[in-house]
Amino acid sequence: MECVSKRASDDCVAESAKAPDRRGCVKLAPRCRFTVMGLVMIDNAESTDMGVAEKEMSPWVSIVIATMDSERTLAACLESISSQSLTELEVLVSDGGSRDGTLQIVDRYNHLIKHVRSGADQGVYDAWNKGLPFASAPWVLFLGSDDRIATPDALMKARNQLSMRSEQTGFVAFPTRMREATNRVFVPSEGEVARRRSKGEMPILHTGTLHHRSLFKRFGHFDPTFHISGDYEFVLRCASAQVCVFDAPTLVEFSNGGLSTQRRNIVRILKEDMRARRLHGWTNWTPERVAKLTYRAVRLMLGLT
Repeated sequence: MECVSKRASDDCVAESAKAPDRRGCVKLAPRCRFTVMGLVMIDNAESTDMGVAEKEMSPWVSIVIATMDSERTLAACLESISSQSLTELEVLVSDGGSRDGTLQIVDRYNHLIKHVRSGADQGVYDAWNKGLPFASAPWVLFLGSDDRIATPDALMKARNQLSMRSEQTGFVAFPTRMREATNRVFVPSEGEVARRRSKGEMPILHTGTLHHRSLFKRFGHFDPTFHISGDYEFVLRCASAQVCVFDAPTLVEFSNGGLSTQRRNIVRILKEDMRARRLHGWTNWTPERVAKLTYRAVRLMLGLT
C-alpha cells in the first residue's frame, strides 16, 4: 500500500504474517500507519486464499464508530461486532485524538477494522462525517463507543428483514434496548413515525437506524455545529426520504449515559432542538411544543429518557 506522507519511510509498516481472520480464512494483511498534519491514519488491506469470489464480496453495512478516550467501553463494542454471524460488514473508527488506551484497543482489533483515523474533531457528528468517505457498503450504521450490537445474529436478521422490502428507503429503524437495569426496549411503529414526522419531531431513535449511503449524497453530511441534536437536524433535512420500520430484531444496545441523556446537557439539548426546527421551517413556540419540551426537560432532570 502506498502511503501519502512526508515521513512514509518512518511511519509506514507492512505486516505480512499470515493469521486466521474471524471467518476462518487465511489473510495476508498489509498494514499501513501514517501521519499527515497531526492525524494518525491506519488502513488495512485484505486478500484471502478463497479465490476471486471472496475477494469481490462487498460489505452490506458500514459501521462507523466515533471514539474519544473510550478505553472503558470500546472493547465491548468491537467484540459485539466481531461476534456477528454476518460477515459482509466493515468497521470504520473515527477517533477525536484519544489520550488513553483507545488506540491500543483499536490495534487489538485490526483484523476487524478497515480504517482508523485519529485527530482533533468538533464532536461526534464531525467524527462520523470524517469516517463516511471510507464507507463502501449501501447501508451505514452509526455507533458511539458505548453502544453494542444486541445479539450475534442481529445484523444477519436485519439484512434478511430488509431483503423482503423492494422499495428504496432512506432510513430503516429497528428496535433498540437500553442496557441499564430496566432493559427497556424501544420499538418503532409506522403510525408513530408518520405522526412525529408530520409535526417536525424526531421520528426514530438514531441508534439502531440504518442509513442508506445515498442519503449523504442527496442531503449532505451531519452538521458539525450541532453537538447533541445533529441526528435530529439531519432527519429533518431528509424530510423527503422514506422511513421503513421493523419490530424485530433488536439491533443495538445503548447506555443511559449518552450526551442526550445527561442532565447537565438539558439547556443545550433544548437550544439545539429549537435551532434544528427553525432551520427547517418549524414553529417552536406552539403551546404543544412548549409542553413537550418541558416534559422532556423534567424527564432528563429525573434521570429518565
